[in-house]
Amino acid sequence: MKMRADGQSRGRRGARQSGMADMDVTKLTITVSDLGLSGYHVSHALNNRFGIQVEMADPFHVLVIVSIGDRQDDLSRLVEALKVIAAETGLQGVLLPLDKVHPPTIQNRFAMTPRDAFYSDSELVNVNESAGRVSTEIVTVYPPGIPLLVPGEEISRDAIDYLQNMAGLGAIIDGMNENNTLIRVAKA
Repeated sequence: MKMRADGQSRGRRGARQSGMADMDVTKLTITVSDLGLSGYHVSHALNNRFGIQVEMADPFHVLVIVSIGDRQDDLSRLVEALKVIAAETGLQGVLLPLDKVHPPTIQNRFAMTPRDAFYSDSELVNVNESAGRVSTEIVTVYPPGIPLLVPGEEISRDAIDYLQNMAGLGAIIDGMNENNTLIRVAKA
C-alpha cells in the first residue's frame, strides 16, 4: 500500500481511515492539470491518438474505469500514452488559467416561459452575439451536467464568458453546435 506525503495511506484502508465508508477501486482518477492541459484535452488525445476511451473528463482530471476485462497490458498502454502526452507538453508545472471553471452565480431573467421559448421561431447565432437574447435550448456543460441555460432565459454576458472558457478547455457542451460557437435563440 502506498503512503501519501501526509502519512495517510491510499486505497480502501486509507479511505476508511479518512472517514469514507469505502471507495470504488475500479475507478482511477488521474490529475492532469499540472501538464498545462485540461482533462478534456488529455481525454481527446488519449482517444484520438492512442485509441483509449476514458469514462469522463473535467478541467483537472480524466477518469478511467478499470474492469475485469482489462489486462495488465491495457493499463501499461494507458501509462505509456500518458507519459508521451506529458513529455510532449513541455509544460509540466505550468498551470492552465483554471480560475473560471466553476459555473458563475447567474441570475438569468426569464423573458418567456420555457414552453413558449422551446416552441418559438428560432435561429442560430454566434455565442459572442447572444447577450440579451432568449435561449430556446437547454445548455449544459458536462460535467457537472447542470443546465447553465434553459429555454426562456435571457443569455447574460457571464454565461457567455463561462461557456467560452469551458469550450476553450475542450469541455463537452450540450445545447450548442459541434464547435461550441453557435447557440439557438428565439427570433427577435
